[in-house]
Amino acid sequence: MTQNRIGLKLSMTRGVLLFVILITSILWAMGSDFEAEDSLRSVPPKMRAEWLKYKGINNNNYKGYFESFRPDSSNVRCIGRWPFGPSYEVDGKDSLIFLGSGCGVRIISVSDSTRPRQIGQISAQGFINELALKDTFLFIASNGIEIYKITNPSQPILISWINTPSLDFFIKDSFCYIVGSNSFKIYNISNIYNINQVGNCSDSGANVISISGNYAYTGNRWSMRIIDISNPVSPNVINSWAGYIWAIANRGNLCYVMVGGSNSNAFKILNVSNPLNIQELGTINNIAGWGICLKGFLAYLACSDATGGLPGLYIVDISDSINPAIVGNVDLLYSRRYCTNWSFCTLHSLRFCDIIFSAHII
Repeated sequence: MTQNRIGLKLSMTRGVLLFVILITSILWAMGSDFEAEDSLRSVPPKMRAEWLKYKGINNNNYKGYFESFRPDSSNVRCIGRWPFGPSYEVDGKDSLIFLGSGCGVRIISVSDSTRPRQIGQISAQGFINELALKDTFLFIASNGIEIYKITNPSQPILISWINTPSLDFFIKDSFCYIVGSNSFKIYNISNIYNINQVGNCSDSGANVISISGNYAYTGNRWSMRIIDISNPVSPNVINSWAGYIWAIANRGNLCYVMVGGSNSNAFKILNVSNPLNIQELGTINNIAGWGICLKGFLAYLACSDATGGLPGLYIVDISDSINPAIVGNVDLLYSRRYCTNWSFCTLHSLRFCDIIFSAHII
């Protein structure tokens, strides 16, 4: 009888322990999911898949963050949607700001920067991965690249569409260079109403791209690739530079990158005068993020702690490429991209700041 009681108590104890372990595991998993979701919200759509891979998280648990436009299913027809959500992309011209917001673009007049007002909007086919202005046209990377005529910004007109997956793109002269997760493609846009693909480079997928001279610089979680585009019909990879590339910008023979990785978040300046022999010049550690804008002797860095660095907008003096120095910053939880002399895009809003500097910064 005593032995039976002891056995029963041991069984109950084991059961309680197993129950406690089960509940603890569930709560830990839920906590991890909530933590991942909170962090993922701060990551631009085009970088989310790479960010999850970097963190070692299964993408399948977060499909809702990637799925954009879906065709109507059988017996169900979409008759409307509210497109605006978190802001990740921004571009501007004169007194107009084009703000990517969720699956839409807000067209904002800032003729009075203290009282910005929305004068138009665009409902795109998916999350806004990138947007850029060329003359009187607005290019939007979402579900492919949508092209709008914005002669009248209050009534933008969809006039063309490039049917290819796009995480980022760069427009130079009469060509549009597009990168996706598994592709690098070049399109001739000299006739905006009849766009044709002229070249591609296999196995050259990326999240970000910049162009300088006859070279394209593309980046993903493994490296920055340098692609010779002197012949648009036959682009080819000529070199690579190892690093987890968050953002790229080029000017002349210099390439500016923000890199991430375990204990290696940094803003770096590279000498690419010889693309086959890239030289690292200057570095600022512990900052990394999604956007770089070069203006005069300053670099504006949109940084985020989701990359492991310090969040905010950092203003860097790059007049000395070997010794870049932070000369100002705006303390923000997340920032995405500097746009003009007084605006930049954050996770939840468009902010306006007076960040015009004289030749000497104190």
